[in-house]
Amino acid sequence: MKGFFRTLPDIVNSDHIDLKLNFQEMFSGNRPALARLKAQFTAMQDTVEVTAHVAQKVIAPFFILMLLGSSVSYLVRYLTDLKHDNVCQTVRLQELLRARGVEELPEAYRKRLVRTRGWRMTQRELRQCLWQGTILGFYCLVCALILGLDHLIYSVLQTLLSWAQDIPGVHTAISLHLWIAVAVIIPVAEMTKKYPYVIQLLPSDCVGHLSPPDPSVLSTTAALFLTALVMILGEVFSRRIRRKICSSFYRDREEERALYLRDKILSKMEDEGNIS
Repeated sequence: MKGFFRTLPDIVNSDHIDLKLNFQEMFSGNRPALARLKAQFTAMQDTVEVTAHVAQKVIAPFFILMLLGSSVSYLVRYLTDLKHDNVCQTVRLQELLRARGVEELPEAYRKRLVRTRGWRMTQRELRQCLWQGTILGFYCLVCALILGLDHLIYSVLQTLLSWAQDIPGVHTAISLHLWIAVAVIIPVAEMTKKYPYVIQLLPSDCVGHLSPPDPSVLSTTAALFLTALVMILGEVFSRRIRRKICSSFYRDREEERALYLRDKILSKMEDEGNIS
């Protein structure tokens, strides 16, 4: 686009405007510049489209690799660290505690340990859901403000246009007096005519039709936020399922984790004097 204006014919000089223009020559001189400008815009559009396709192909594998990496990291820590995600109140743990004479878990552990069955959430899971729900609510509030502002601007413009169209126009007229004479003192014809017209403050041809906000945008946004809320709640139970899958494949390691958690609970109860 740098040389676009340089290729335009020079129709104005420093002294006067040359009215003897060859418009055919001017148009033919502008065609190459317009063709180059169109080619540059086309190339720019193609570059943006290619960049978007490449970004999509790069981002999708990136998220898949993140998912695989998270799963591998969890499995490695599950097999190497007895403390990692060892907060589940399993059937095997209850059997081990009963074998040591503990029929019920202490109140503190009943609130902290996650039940492998049922829909009840622990305080830790509730805090995670509340934190993620707060972030989601913030984004929802921002989107609601933007959508509400869109509807507000449309309503205000509609009101202003209706108000401007109701303003009466300015009535004016042009009077034309024509006097024709053959000689200086011999009039041949004389005509006087008046052309009235109205100057509108806002002509109808100058105002385009305002497009109302698309209601599908609101429904789509609400559906996306509802899906995100369901995913936040589903993440809690997906963690439980992930642990169950690991325990089903590595039963010996799960036994060691249950023994470790049992010893930890018994040690805590001994410190509190609940058992001897």
